[in-house]
Amino acid sequence: MLKLTKELKEPLSRLGTEKKENVTLIIHNVPEPDCSTDNKKRDDEISLKDILHTVQSDEVEIKSFIRLGKPNESKPRLMKVTVGSVVNKHKVLGNSKLLRRKNSDGYTVHKWNNIYITPDLTKEERDINTELRKELERKKKATNNANLVIFRGKIIERKDISGQSSMTNTASSVESGGSENDNASTSNVDSASESDDICEKGGEIRYSTSESAKDSMQDNAFFNNFDNAENDNASESDYISNDGSVISDSTSESTENNRQNNIDDLDRNINPLIVNKVKCMYTNADQLRNKIDELEAQIQVVKPDFIFITEVLPKTNIDIDCISPLFNIEGYIAYPSKNTGRGVIIYAKSNFCVSPNEYMNSLYDDASWCNWVKDNKTVLIGSIYRSPSNQNSCLNIIGLLNEAARLYNNILITGDFNMRDIDWNFWTTPHSEDHYEHTFIEALRDNFLYQHIDKPTRFRENQMCRTLDLVITKDESNIDNINIDAPLGLSDHATITFDFLYSFNEYETGKSKYKYSKCDFEKFSEDFSNFDWDSSFEDKDISEMWKIFSEKYKKCVETYIPKTNPKPGCQPKPLWLTFDCLSNIKRKQKAWSRYLATRRAVDFDFYKVARNRANENVRKAKKEYEKLVASKAKTEPKHFWTYVKSKVKSKSAVSNLMKPNGNLTTSDKEKATVLNDFFTSVFTAENPNNIPNIEERNFESSLDHFVINQDTVEKYLLLLNGSKSMGPDNIHPLIVKNDTKIYAPTSKSDVLQNDLDASYDWSKLWDMKFNVNKCKQIHYGRNNPENVYTMNNIDIIKDEQEKDLGIIFQNDLKFSQHISSKINKANSILGLINRTFIFKDQYTFLRLYVALVRPHVEYGNTIWYPHLKKDINAVEKVQMRATKLIPDIRHLSYQRHQREKLKRNGFLINLN
Repeated sequence: MLKLTKELKEPLSRLGTEKKENVTLIIHNVPEPDCSTDNKKRDDEISLKDILHTVQSDEVEIKSFIRLGKPNESKPRLMKVTVGSVVNKHKVLGNSKLLRRKNSDGYTVHKWNNIYITPDLTKEERDINTELRKELERKKKATNNANLVIFRGKIIERKDISGQSSMTNTASSVESGGSENDNASTSNVDSASESDDICEKGGEIRYSTSESAKDSMQDNAFFNNFDNAENDNASESDYISNDGSVISDSTSESTENNRQNNIDDLDRNINPLIVNKVKCMYTNADQLRNKIDELEAQIQVVKPDFIFITEVLPKTNIDIDCISPLFNIEGYIAYPSKNTGRGVIIYAKSNFCVSPNEYMNSLYDDASWCNWVKDNKTVLIGSIYRSPSNQNSCLNIIGLLNEAARLYNNILITGDFNMRDIDWNFWTTPHSEDHYEHTFIEALRDNFLYQHIDKPTRFRENQMCRTLDLVITKDESNIDNINIDAPLGLSDHATITFDFLYSFNEYETGKSKYKYSKCDFEKFSEDFSNFDWDSSFEDKDISEMWKIFSEKYKKCVETYIPKTNPKPGCQPKPLWLTFDCLSNIKRKQKAWSRYLATRRAVDFDFYKVARNRANENVRKAKKEYEKLVASKAKTEPKHFWTYVKSKVKSKSAVSNLMKPNGNLTTSDKEKATVLNDFFTSVFTAENPNNIPNIEERNFESSLDHFVINQDTVEKYLLLLNGSKSMGPDNIHPLIVKNDTKIYAPTSKSDVLQNDLDASYDWSKLWDMKFNVNKCKQIHYGRNNPENVYTMNNIDIIKDEQEKDLGIIFQNDLKFSQHISSKINKANSILGLINRTFIFKDQYTFLRLYVALVRPHVEYGNTIWYPHLKKDINAVEKVQMRATKLIPDIRHLSYQRHQREKLKRNGFLINLN
């Protein structure tokens, strides 16, 4: 390859990389229509469509086409074609090599073998081409080499003499096409099309569609996508709809409608239904060496992707490296912990991209940590074992949780934590606040982590079942299908299997829905008014009337309300995206492309300015949108939950259900049918022929108010003064007063039992039998005898707490479990806010806290108002944890937070 002169180096470098701001093509050698033809435009259109069909581009949109220059009898004029998009342009150029397709005999298979398609060039590029041709002529004369040709802006030497004629003719044909018309656009002097490339192999030059040529074409298409429809005057409230149209208005009301359209489009066009999930299995093996065979057999049944094993080694000190070959499982790669402790192993399928996390492994010995990379996202996988005899290790584990939550967004942690007394249904422990179990619960809450196992996992004869093995993630919806299966071998720990739902990576096309906001209400109303309802409803019952009305309504909906056309595989735009943001990102891409072409310092400075402006606009747009969501969180919570939904990494869904025939459901409709059949099966089958008759009762007179009962008589007897004299009945008042001690009252438990029997008899008489298995009894008070009550001769189940109107009542009336459940709910909302909102200033966060978090803690507090210090501290920690999420004041102590709140003079109350 020969060197070019300095005058051509810089413009030639821009020729290949600078973006072209047009979607036009130049087609050479298209035959002119016959002079006798009346409609030459139509004939040109037929030829153009035939050419596009030949290059397999029938779907390409043709916006316009025109012949360039004056008619010339010697050769046809160039045809300038404008297509619909840059993508269409590059598709036609990429497929233009099909015009020279040949059969096995070496002959072209169609009539367009002399047609060449080239991109339209700017005036500067045409000038460069002219200079390039002059440079070629000078090089030929200077070197006396007739084999020099131009290819893709470069002068190269052709070594294949046998193919010289073909290439030379091609070049001269293209050159001659552009020299006739000064105002016509000409192309680079390519041999065939822009998508062909030349590569040298074995001393000869051959044509091929190389990967570099394909990459170049894709890069050009990518950068050209940023050239469309720039609007420097667009306001920040302008938004881009999912169909690519600009939604813009200067009024605040219209801006709100635009944002609502973005929210509606998120639900309307794209349904993220395909969830990535992996099957996981965990167990405490209590020595894996003699259970490895059973584990391999169980793997064939469960088919897990990840396996977590704790207590791999016996209690005697054995080096795990010495016996690790015994733990190998075909198809899996083992990641063991260090040589100290009981040993932990994580097995991952060999085709998974998993690597050990050396930093996390260095923080605690009896644990194994790995990084799993999937869809360019990293998930931290860990398994921990804590010995029950080592209470100090709990602090190390809390440090592990803090580091994991700080460094990673996607977390899956399993292990045997030996927290014996924690009730994971309510996240409570009977121990004091200084106990390590209480500290562990607070660590999970502070890091907004969620623990999923709430059933016993360790079963030992003559001992209470405990929940020792835990599964921890950052999102409550990350885990699904939890099963507590049989232990491995003689171990007393159950095997836990579950599905880990880690992210969405595919989008299904949403169903087409009606845009009711775009309805033509005037025509809709006119059509309804002109319909003859009187004659249509004449002599019709209510069902027939409704059928006529609904059919007319559906017809009008189809006629006057447009539908959405969701695009397949399209990812929804961010809700906060404004037109100004998109424009600045385009400018940034343009500046970067210019710098790549010129490599000048001044262009890099322009790029830095464009980059900073784009970043600032993105941050500003996101901050303003989050402020808007926060301001409407109380009155319009839909905006908040839509924004949260757009951020979540996973989604819980109804699993496949088993039908009566034993098969699993395959669609949402089948799932709904199975659930409906189940619910209807438990309904009471009433017999309409067995309704009892009510006897008529006639009353001649009524006693309005006359109440005599044992309590009233006893009350008045006790009020008698025993020092008074006897009355005319000669009965001393002291004797009468002591009658309350002589006669034993009727047992109140018997009265309650009689009421229960009467209630059940009434329900049985009226075919409304009580479900005894769902009835419960709670005994309040320390000295309560806890009598056993029955219904239909079946003992009613005893319970220690019951939820009524959202408040959990315990038999000791302490409300600790209710307080814990409300704290967990408030903490989960805080976690959602922390993960979803980037800009948590005081204005935004306080409104979110007041609207979404505080109601969970305050609901019914006149009933359960805490009086124990531990409950008061637990409620206070919700607000303490919330203040740590505000960047402006997180460095202050909580006491300073309280003083700042008092200075705002009841600002939180005024927000209500």
